Amino acid sequence: MTSFAPRATLNHYDADHFTVYHPPVVEEILIDQIDFLTTHLL
Repeated sequence: MTSFAPRATLNHYDADHFTVYHPPVVEEILIDQIDFLTTHLL
């Protein structure tokens, strides 16, 4: 997989399909997304 997406990251969250939209999980996901985008786009 790394040959197709060398900058990819894989994060696991202790959540199911619906709990990802509620605190505190949504906050963890947003922090990780912002960190990834800041690292790779700026």
